[in-house]
Amino acid sequence: MDKLLIISSNFLSNSCKQYLEKIKDTSTFKIKTWENKDLEELLNNHVDLLHKYKIKSNTNIVELMNPYHISYIKSLQYNTLKYFYNILERIDEKKREELLADTYYLFAHIKFKKPIDMNAKISETMTNLYTYENFKKICESNLETTTEMFVVNGIVNMILQMLFHYGNINNIDYFIEQRKKRLNRM
Repeated sequence: MDKLLIISSNFLSNSCKQYLEKIKDTSTFKIKTWENKDLEELLNNHVDLLHKYKIKSNTNIVELMNPYHISYIKSLQYNTLKYFYNILERIDEKKREELLADTYYLFAHIKFKKPIDMNAKISETMTNLYTYENFKKICESNLETTTEMFVVNGIVNMILQMLFHYGNINNIDYFIEQRKKRLNRM
C-alpha cells in the first residue's frame, strides 16, 4: 500500500485535519501526519540530530536528572566529613580524581596550563595537581570557620551541579562554546 506522510513544523489546522480524515477512507493510500509535537517526541531520543541541526530540545530539565540527585537536593543533608570520605574512598581512584577535578580547582585554587588538544581532561591540564589527601586537608582546615555539614553539602552540591550542567542535553551548544572559551583563556 502506498503512503502519504504530511510533516508540519507547527500544527495542522482543524479544517485540514477534518479534510484528511474525510479522504482517508476513500484514498488508495494510507495518510500519516507528523506535527511539531510528534517531531519533538521523535527527536528527543536523538540528541545527535538535535545538536547537529541546532534544534533546541524542550525536554523538562527534571526529567534529565537522576532521581537520587533530586532526592539529595530536596532535603537538608547532615553528612559528616568522615561519612563523605568513606563514600569517596569507595570510588575507583581514577574516577574519583576526575569527579573531583573541578572541585579541586574551585576549592583549592588550582592553576592550569594550555591543553594540547580540545579533548584533554581537566585533570591533565592542572599545573599544581591536587591529590585527594590534600583535598581532605583543605576540607579539615575549613572547619575552623564553618561546619562539616556546610563543607560537605557545598562540595556535593557543586559536584551535582557540574555533572548536571555537563550532561544537560538542552545546553550542549552552550557547554561546547564555554569549554572552548575556557581552554583559550588557559
